[in-house]
Amino acid sequence: MANDPPVLMFLMILIFIGFGALLYLLFRALFGSKNWRVADGVVLRTKTSSSDSVGSLPAYNAHIVWSYVAGQQTYPGEMAIAYFSARTAQQVIETYQAGTAVKVYFNPRKPSQSTLRIKSPGTWILWIVTVLSTFGFFCIVMAAGYLVFD
Repeated sequence: MANDPPVLMFLMILIFIGFGALLYLLFRALFGSKNWRVADGVVLRTKTSSSDSVGSLPAYNAHIVWSYVAGQQTYPGEMAIAYFSARTAQQVIETYQAGTAVKVYFNPRKPSQSTLRIKSPGTWILWIVTVLSTFGFFCIVMAAGYLVFD
């Protein structure tokens, strides 16, 4: 390794750091609100929409708007969840009709940041893609190290 080109080592370190940052953001997105506080809220309105924002596949969005009280202040919250099935998006909307009481999870450091915990049927796909891409990434790095450094 003493004769390795420093540029290649630097490039591999940058790739590792970039991939680590990507994994960090993924896990933060999935589990970032796990330790947030819970408040009682109410759904204000819902709607569904469709788009073709996921490649050429249609995406059906369930939009939910709610309000909740944290401390002495009332905050609004909203989210849009994309599904590949119009039926699934409609089922979510039917579950969260206007006036429905909900548990709202909010960030205690920034109470205006909130979410609802809605089980997404596509989460397992995200896990499979993460595991496979991690495995593939390390195979590529190992192969590159073998080819370049030997």
